[in-house]
Amino acid sequence: MQGFDILITNARVIDGTGNDAFMGKVGIKGDRIVHVSRESAPVPFGPREGEASSFHAAKTVIDARGKVVCPGFVDPHAHLELLILHQPRTEAYVAQGITTAINGNCGHSVTPYGTERVLEYQYRNGLITQRFRSTPVPFRWNSFAEYIEGLEASGGTTISHGFLLGHGTLRWAVMGGAINRPPNEDERKELERLVREGLEDGALGMSTGLAYIPSKFAATDEIVELAKVLAEYDATYASHIRYDLGIEAATAEAIEIGRRSGARVQVSHLHMGAPGAYELIAKAVEEGQDVAADTIPRSTGHLVRGDRLVQFVMTMSPEYFDVGVEGVLQAMRTRKGRELFREQEPFFKHDPEKVYIVNTGDPALEGKTVAEVAATHSLEPSDLIFDLLLAKGKAVTFWFGKDRQDAAPDFPPDEVIRQPWLSPGTDILMVEDWDPTGWYELMRPGCMVTFMKQARRAGVRLEEIIRRMTSFPAKQFRIGDRGVLEPGKAADVIVFDPDTLSYPSLDAMDYSDPYKRASGMDYVIVNGTVVMAHGKQLDARPGRPVTRRG
Repeated sequence: MQGFDILITNARVIDGTGNDAFMGKVGIKGDRIVHVSRESAPVPFGPREGEASSFHAAKTVIDARGKVVCPGFVDPHAHLELLILHQPRTEAYVAQGITTAINGNCGHSVTPYGTERVLEYQYRNGLITQRFRSTPVPFRWNSFAEYIEGLEASGGTTISHGFLLGHGTLRWAVMGGAINRPPNEDERKELERLVREGLEDGALGMSTGLAYIPSKFAATDEIVELAKVLAEYDATYASHIRYDLGIEAATAEAIEIGRRSGARVQVSHLHMGAPGAYELIAKAVEEGQDVAADTIPRSTGHLVRGDRLVQFVMTMSPEYFDVGVEGVLQAMRTRKGRELFREQEPFFKHDPEKVYIVNTGDPALEGKTVAEVAATHSLEPSDLIFDLLLAKGKAVTFWFGKDRQDAAPDFPPDEVIRQPWLSPGTDILMVEDWDPTGWYELMRPGCMVTFMKQARRAGVRLEEIIRRMTSFPAKQFRIGDRGVLEPGKAADVIVFDPDTLSYPSLDAMDYSDPYKRASGMDYVIVNGTVVMAHGKQLDARPGRPVTRRG
């Protein structure tokens, strides 16, 4: 009990393994956990936080007073790889108790070939704005290794970050754009070389976005060959699946890629309203295959401002992928262009009675559905959207999917959320601090809170829920030193009361506020440094890149 930097006492310890909770202490020195023990009776309250204590022999004592103390949550599905260059605090993650995020999902990543190529790809996929693309970054890189080195030297991040290689970024760079054909032999070899190089330099695996250009042009066989390289390195294949096949067939393809390649599979943001897809994974797991999934436990659909929606139209239409925003706007003025966009852009396939017009300040439009307004003007709903985009641009926002089934109180099905290989993943959209209303979603900043509540309602033990939010995703991405409270592990620790951890319900949300955060997290410790105390985030930035090198 000597020489701790931080000692947490009177804790209801849930160690992340799924084992039963116990009353105990957790001691931290430097960036490591050095002590975990049981205590038979509460320790008398010691000094105030920050005061020295001869009784505890610790610089800082946190009296948890029976609250849960567990490993920091691991988010298996994040998109922070570029945002942390400008926004290292990641408040929405800290507020939920997330201490490690896995980035580079859905086929989008920081490689290859350097900063300009990556920023151009991300812009053409609608993930960043032109302003973000032209804002100077704190460092430049030409490889995955250089990105990691630059991030380590740039002043730090609040939480730690792991990274996947993005197949879409790789394919687009190697093949020279949105190319709808298989790679030739030279291109195939270069793709394999880049994957191998990234894994050697510490990438945790590779992701695909098979619903997006250019990954959607890749046949199953193309992905299998790259996944074989992942299998050599015991790395993870994570996939935003090919939804145009249907969710069950697309899940089956992901499982097939893992079976044929030998790679571990992570099915990304799998909707809990598709029990057939979950049955496919359960069967594969029962047969011995290493497959898991993450899910967004509740989502209200995207709120997309007009100028950002035009970007998305550009990214989903192969004919316009390399034309740019002005070309898309010009096409929207023609019948042929509108027909093409209606066919290819998923946003135009939403039920117009569930697409709302918001953030306009116009009483004739505000809060009404596209169907309502279109009927008053004798227009087709999609033509109304096109007309508003051309007339208003930034002065209109479309809310797609507001009345989704998963907002119902009895969602999700218990048999789905009880699956032991299912974890929550935030998939928080790439909201730029200087432009928070361009593209956002209301419920994802409360992902971890919502998942915990849903799973508890379904009768899942709290210890098992926390296992699926800590050691399980850490194991899935082979992050060996996180996810468990055990001497020698990284000191990522959180303190909270699961009964008071909260996030507003949809009915309580203000759709014009993209900054809503979870509440009830008391302490968040990252690599042995307190980054949240008494529910308030501090300025510390102890986060670091988490790589295959450790």
